[in-house]
Amino acid sequence: MIQGIIQWADNILCVHGGWMYGDGGIMTKSSYRHLIGRNDGIVIQRGGRSRIALINYERIPERFKEAIELKIGDVYEYVKENELLKYIKEDQKALNFYRDYRFGDDRKIPVEAQLEYYTNVKVVCAVYEIISVRKAMRQKHGKKSMGAVWDEIAQSVEKLDKRRFPHNLPKNTRRLQEKVSDYFKEGYEVFIHNGFCNKNKEKVNDEVKFWLLAQWANNVDRITSENHLLDVYNAHAEEQRKISRENEKVWQEIKSANTLHNFLYSDGIQVLWWGARYGELKTKEKFIYQHSTLLPTMRNSLWYSDGTKMNLFYRDENGNRATMFVYEILDVYSEVFVGYEFCETENFEAQRAAFKRAFEFTKEKPYQLSFDNQGGHKKMDSTSFLPKLAKLAINTQPYNGKSKTIESAFGRFQSQFLKRSNRFTGQNITAKRDESKANMEWVLANEDNLPSMEEVKAFYLKYREEWNNAKHYKTGISRMEMYKTSVNPEVSKITTEDMRDLFCVEHDNQVRVTAYGVSFSVDKKKYTYMAYDGDAPDVRWIADHVDKKYVAKYDPSDMEEVHLYEDSATRGLRYVLTMETKFGIHRGIQEQEEWEAKYIREVEDTKKSVRVEIRDEMDEILKEHNLLPEQHGLNSPLLKGIESSRKAQKTDVVKTRKAKKQRTKGIAEVQKDLSNMVALDDMEAVDAMLDKVNDKHPLPKKKSIYSQF
Repeated sequence: MIQGIIQWADNILCVHGGWMYGDGGIMTKSSYRHLIGRNDGIVIQRGGRSRIALINYERIPERFKEAIELKIGDVYEYVKENELLKYIKEDQKALNFYRDYRFGDDRKIPVEAQLEYYTNVKVVCAVYEIISVRKAMRQKHGKKSMGAVWDEIAQSVEKLDKRRFPHNLPKNTRRLQEKVSDYFKEGYEVFIHNGFCNKNKEKVNDEVKFWLLAQWANNVDRITSENHLLDVYNAHAEEQRKISRENEKVWQEIKSANTLHNFLYSDGIQVLWWGARYGELKTKEKFIYQHSTLLPTMRNSLWYSDGTKMNLFYRDENGNRATMFVYEILDVYSEVFVGYEFCETENFEAQRAAFKRAFEFTKEKPYQLSFDNQGGHKKMDSTSFLPKLAKLAINTQPYNGKSKTIESAFGRFQSQFLKRSNRFTGQNITAKRDESKANMEWVLANEDNLPSMEEVKAFYLKYREEWNNAKHYKTGISRMEMYKTSVNPEVSKITTEDMRDLFCVEHDNQVRVTAYGVSFSVDKKKYTYMAYDGDAPDVRWIADHVDKKYVAKYDPSDMEEVHLYEDSATRGLRYVLTMETKFGIHRGIQEQEEWEAKYIREVEDTKKSVRVEIRDEMDEILKEHNLLPEQHGLNSPLLKGIESSRKAQKTDVVKTRKAKKQRTKGIAEVQKDLSNMVALDDMEAVDAMLDKVNDKHPLPKKKSIYSQF
């Protein structure tokens, strides 16, 4: 039935104006305006400012009355019930009474009965108010009989929707009158069913309660069940009664295990023994207050990181069945796994590699990073590393799985994706459902068909990609789409310096620059690096910094580069440049690739140019101080392999040298240089080699992740 559209106002039957032209569809809005505009007194209350417009029902034209009755039926029958609804109010005192009520054995009123009794109180109080109002009105008009009024009210009570008002008040008018009268004499207890009290004959006194509680929480000689506790108690009570007559009143026989159950599960008692029987963490989870948290609304606001079993079997190098761990990083907003690393056990190296992948993917730092305080997170390396990754780095509470969204995501990833594989290991050791466990019969029967380690990694990454591109369980949008379309204005971009600082370690000793570059050893393996300018070695930089010592930083998982820093006592480490792995050149023509000959020629040209440049710079300085040998009738030594004896005949040596520096060398000179550098007798072979060289064979170079940001 439609509620609230007909009501009494100052003893005038009214209909809600907005309903008539709105949801009721009785008339159009223009007709409604015409109706109230031409009928004085039809509007009992004007609408506006949360007030409902009330229209005098009796002054509405008959055609509209008929339409209203077709919608809701007899309006006078409707208003009888509606009048009762108007007086039904909440009563917190009554609600608390039934919630807190205890029988003699500390049993509570069942929840369903609490709601029934509470509704009885609300309806009875509403009936009493209506009776009071009607009685006063009838006395005012000289009418004394209330019989007809009680009949109307009894009908209204009977018509109440039991789903909304689950009362058990009598239908009969006389019995309803009696129940209302009894309530105002006896109070809230009048509605409590006697059946509950009949079950309440067995009472447990305080001394017995403490004894029972101690036995139930006993972990030395455990009580196995409530029936076992009943037997143990009655045996003990019988012994106590034999000792003295005073004990007969205290240690009475208990006939039903239900009495013990009601005591053990009563308020304030259940929480005491739960930890002793099931563990304190179970008590914490069940009884201790838990926050209701709101998840992030933008990407990179919060990352969770944790290690977990991969949950897929593979065949190790010895042919045995095995599994491994994976360290994952989750963006909580989108549930996208942004970084990962495979590992035998959770450790710092795995964390470091996973975060490196995460930053390569996101190009941003998270605002907050949360992690547990177990596994590799406890190591000193990790404790100094993790706070650098985000504005806030917070370890989650231990033994509180609910606080880590990543564990929920892991569970769904395992059950929805990894479980598809016939190599599935099952979810975890606490899983109880058969669906969450591995089919070990199948696994054992197909051990020889298990994939290799590399194959199982590929399987895992395939499922991982499917997870990232699947629909988010709340939004119905792809997780990856959620991530990519989100923007977080408060996070910072990852820079090249950030990547060096976060993922590179400092070599134990400073390194020295030589003409061969920089060399040092890690785990007894030697690495050599060179400063490059594009594809060619930076010959001048090397020349300027020979014998200079630098602090070296490198990425242990990617030894292709080394980053050099100057160590200043006042400013700390200052980045200088990045050197790349030095590549060698074949000495023999037979093994050389086509690009190598061109590379050799270009490097030799550069080396000669740098030699001239260095000599000329020094000559300029000597000339300015009148110390150039030519200024005193002497000759400076020529650059071997670059300048011939004819150059000494020039009068302005410095000018001539600069002009030579700008001139392009002829092929004969290059051939001569090459013959001096490589052991070849056949110069025609050199010519043929040089003719083949062109720009189609550039140097093989690796693009570093440290230059992507």
